[in-house]
Formats: sequence, structure tokens, C-alpha cells
Amino acid sequence: MRTSPGCCSLGVAVVACAFITDALALGARSFFPVVLETWEEEFGWSRSRVSGARALMYAAQGVVTPIAGHYMDIMDARSALAGGLAYLSTTLLLTSFIAHDWQMWLVFGVMGGTAFGCLNLNVFAAAITRYVEPRHRGAATGIATSGSTFGQLLLVPLFALLVSRSDANGWRRGYQIAAAAAAAMAFASHRVLAPQLQAEAKAEAPAAAAAAAAVAPGAASPPTAPSAPQKLRVLLRSRDYWALGLAFFICGVTTTGFIESHIVALCTHRGHSTTDGALVFGVISALNGIGMIGAGWLSDRYSRTALLAAIYAGRALAYVALRFGASSRAELLLFAVLFGLVDYSVVPPTVSLVETHFGANVVGLGVGVLLLWHSLGASLGAWWGGASFDERGDYRAVLLTAVLLCCVAAVLVLTIPEPWRREHATADDAADGATATAPKSATVGAQRAARVEGGSAATETAVVVVRADALERALSGDA
Repeated sequence: MRTSPGCCSLGVAVVACAFITDALALGARSFFPVVLETWEEEFGWSRSRVSGARALMYAAQGVVTPIAGHYMDIMDARSALAGGLAYLSTTLLLTSFIAHDWQMWLVFGVMGGTAFGCLNLNVFAAAITRYVEPRHRGAATGIATSGSTFGQLLLVPLFALLVSRSDANGWRRGYQIAAAAAAAMAFASHRVLAPQLQAEAKAEAPAAAAAAAAVAPGAASPPTAPSAPQKLRVLLRSRDYWALGLAFFICGVTTTGFIESHIVALCTHRGHSTTDGALVFGVISALNGIGMIGAGWLSDRYSRTALLAAIYAGRALAYVALRFGASSRAELLLFAVLFGLVDYSVVPPTVSLVETHFGANVVGLGVGVLLLWHSLGASLGAWWGGASFDERGDYRAVLLTAVLLCCVAAVLVLTIPEPWRREHATADDAADGATATAPKSATVGAQRAARVEGGSAATETAVVVVRADALERALSGDA
């Protein structure tokens, strides 16, 4: 997908709005480790019961995420971000009034999951793919999605401060403040992106006219974009996509599921204070941001499969440190630094692999399905941590299993081939892809050509035809 000449300012605006939105959404989602024990004490709920509501939230998020990603592939960023923020604000406000078990399951579990699914990272990745130039997409994805980590760094300690130093309603006030911030950002993103999108539409009008004129008289019109079921069939027939999906499932178990849900409780179980646990969470979040930005920069330049394998291996080492150390504050902080660098840093190389293997117009849905796997893993990790603690009285079995799972993920991603890099693509690849007989070759040729900056309108039309032809043959079973 090409960006228009006047798209630079819009790309910057989209990245900025995505960064702040991600900070609010993931920061609010990360309130749970702090409020977990508070809900246990205030309402008398067991840890496994509260963790079950968290698991339901991840499951609902996983279902909604691919749907939101598909709509981001075909709609503008303003509608997706402003609408998602408005719904998130409503959900956070209702969460602050939870008083009964069924309200926790409905509001925190179902509504919370759907709100976070509407604002998951695949929505931001799809927007960046549309509005940012190809050579900067890895770095832009890292910057935008690092908003989640900086949001956690800022919001979680403040929320913990409200819970620990305020009265019994401190956690309620924290959710209400977050709801007000989300509502304000919904209004701001709508106002900021509206003129930028209008300017982009005017800038693209001449290019669209030139592309239409470049089509030979009597030639068939370029096919429309494939539907969501068509894209899903192609994705799910790919062995490489399954490897990414299984690795991302493990990612969900070992990061969002267990660490984000239980790290504060694990710290208090080992004799540390809730504030210390929140500090560890904040350090992880801060290093997450650095790791994501660094991984984005590396994804634009080096092997993304090797990078992903190194990240998962580093995560296994971090779990070893947490299992056999973390008895002092210094050891806890050492774990936080190591884990933070290899936590969310999987995002930029994973998004980049989806784009180069399957095309820019599949990023929203393709990454969305991966996030469904991730959410299912997070759901399992959140429930598993609570259930294991209730049964054994500690987290040791979970920590050792997480080490093995991370090693499996590192091996899985190494089985994925590394496509040609964007900077090696040439306009001649469009012709190579058009004459290829194998659907995979045609798709790769089309993807390479689609990333050529300054290519002609006729070349882009040929690319669309090639990709549609490859998709049609893959769906017909010729692959």
C-alpha cells in the first residue's frame, strides 16, 4: 500500500494519537495486578475467581481484536480511535461502580475485553501501514505501540498510590480518572485527525485519477480487495502463519497472562510491599518501551526471525532469574530490567513479518488473529497463575513451565523464512510476480513491488492483479 506525498504529517498525527491511545488503554488494563488483592479483601472473592474474570476479559478481547483489525483495514483512523476510546471511557466508568460478582464478570470481563479489543495493537499497526512510508514502518510501529508501556509506567504507580494511601474507594477513583482521560482523548483524536484525513483525500485525488487513466482501454478493472473470509483462508493455510500464531500464544501466556496479572501478588508473596510490586511493574513497562522502539529499528534492518528468537530466549532467561532469585529488591529490579527488554519487543518484528509475507492490506486482520491467539494465551496464563497459587500456595511450577514455553517459541520462529527486505525490492519484481506460476511466488513478487517507492500507477495496478490472482488460486486449492 502506498502513501500519498502529503501523508507525512498525517502519519505523524496517527502515530501520536496511537501512542497516547495505547498508553491509556494498556495502562488501564494493567490496573488489575494492583486491584487483585483489594478485590479479594473487599468482596471476599478467591484469587482464582478474580483471575477467572481476568481470563474472560482476555477471551473477549481476543474475539473482538480480529474484527476491529479488519475494519481498520477498510476504514479511517479517526473513526477507529475515537470510537474505541469513547467505549473504553464508558467501560472504565462502569468498572468503578462494581459491587457484585456478576458485575465483575459482565463489566470488567466482557465489556472490558471488548473495549481493549477495539484498541489493540493491530489497529495501530494497520493505521501505520496505511499512513506511514514503508521504510519507516518498523520504527513507527515500535514508537506507537510503546505507548502501552509508558502508559503502564505512568498510570500503574499512580493507581497503586491511590489504592494504598486512600480510603476504601481509592481504586474506584482511579478508574474514574482513567475514564475521564479516555473521554478527553476520544474528543482530541477526532479533532486532530479530521483535517489531516481531509488533506490526504485531496492529495490522493490526482493520483487516483492518474491510476485510472493508466489502465489500458478495454482492460478489466482491478479486482476489489479480498474479503475477510478470503484473507482468513489464505492466512490459515500458511505454515509460517501457524508458527507465528503458536509463538504468539506462548507470548500471551508468559507476558500479559501471568506477569501482568500476578507480578504484584508474586512480589507480596515473597515478602515485598505492594508498592515494590508496582515499582517492578513500572520498570518492566519503562524498559518495554525502549525494547519496542529498539526492536522496531532493528526490524527495518536485520533478520526479524533471528530477532524474535533472541527475544523469546531472553524471556526464558528472565523467568529463570525470577524463579531462583528475586528475594531482594535489587534482584527484583534486575529481573524487571531483563524482562522489560524482551516483553513487548516481539510486536514490531511480528507485525513486519505479517506485512511482508501476506501484504499490507492484511495487517489489521492478520495481526488481529495473532492477537486472538495471544489473548487466549493470556487468558490461560491469568487463570493458570491463580489456580496454581490456590492449589500449591506459590508460583514455582508456573515459572518453570514458562521457561520451557519460551524456549519452544524461540524454536518455532526460527522455522519461518525471512522474505526479501523492503530496501532490496525493485519495480521489476512486479513483472516477475506476474509471470510466476506458483501462488506463493506471485504473492511475494507482488508484495515486493507494492513496497517500491515512487512506482508508477500502472505498476501498482499490476501488483493488485497479481495479488488477487495468487489469492484466487490459493483459495481454489492449486497451491
